[in-house]
Amino acid sequence: MAGRKEPKRRVTVFVGDKTIPLNPFTQDIVAEINLAVIKSLKKVTETEVDNVQIKISIDPLS
Repeated sequence: MAGRKEPKRRVTVFVGDKTIPLNPFTQDIVAEINLAVIKSLKKVTETEVDNVQIKISIDPLS
């Protein structure tokens, strides 16, 4: 829509201690996919989604 600005989203990906650089297009895709999943959860309201952190830990095979 004309004149309407989308909120600025910043996505940072860390692998170990290394920051993985993402261009604006990739940041938008990562943000939109994850926000869509999070907003579909029953106990999450639209107003709560202003700061999201996702941590994935992979345990080595025993």
